[in-house]
Parts: sequence; structure tokens; C-alpha cells
Amino acid sequence: MDLQNIQTQLLKSFDFDKALTILDKLGENYTKADLENIAKDLIKLLYQSREMENVYFSSGYLEATRSYIDGIEVNYSLSFSFDISCEFSYDLEKPFFTQEQKDKELLKDEIESLLLLNQNEYESDENNELAYANILRLEKIILRLEN
Repeated sequence: MDLQNIQTQLLKSFDFDKALTILDKLGENYTKADLENIAKDLIKLLYQSREMENVYFSSGYLEATRSYIDGIEVNYSLSFSFDISCEFSYDLEKPFFTQEQKDKELLKDEIESLLLLNQNEYESDENNELAYANILRLEKIILRLEN
């Protein structure tokens, strides 16, 4: 299906009058032509992004999405939306870690104990080149883990 047919189908089934009524109550000055032009541009962006799996574009109060369903069907969607949101944050009494962070901390602890072991070995025998080389490697690994 070509771009013009997709635009026609979506614009024909979209209730612009209802969107304009809501916008008017919000004190926004849009015309039906304004919304139609915005919608056409969003649909054009979707159409031109065909190589991407799922695409979402928005402008003002209009949102357009396109997705492929099972690799055989294309779904275009045009929505009118406004968002009223609120945020609140606070410090946790005790921070929690993801499994990856926990694993990283365990790995860092193990490497630090290996480093200490090698440092003790090197202190007892400063000619121990293997212990010195291990110290340098382990310190580099710890620095990478910290970043």
C-alpha cells in the first residue's frame, strides 16, 4: 500500500472533531487542517522508516505508530493523547542491586582478595616477578570494574 492510501485510511477513521473539542476545552487553538497536516507528516515519517521493526513518532497531542505483525501484516495507528503526570522520589533506607551489580561486587571482592594475597607474597619476596605481574593485572581489572 502506498503512503497516500495509508494516510487516507487513517485520517478517514480518526475522530478529529472529538480531539478538537478536547483541545478547545484546554484552551489550545488548533484547526482540523492543522491536526490533519500533523497526522499526515507523522504517517509519512512512519512510512519512510519501513526498515525499522516498531516505530513511534509524536507531535503535540498526536502520536503515530507502525509495527509489523508476524512479518506478514503492517499495523498503523494514530492516537490523540495528553499526559498528566507527577513524580516523587526519595532515598531508600538500603539500596538494592541488580543481579549483575551483585555479581560485579562479588567478582571485585574476589579479585581484591587475590590482590592482597599477591601483595603479601611480593612483600615477603620482592624478587617474585609473578606476584608483581599479578598485582599489576589485578589492579587494572579492579579499575575496569569500578567504571
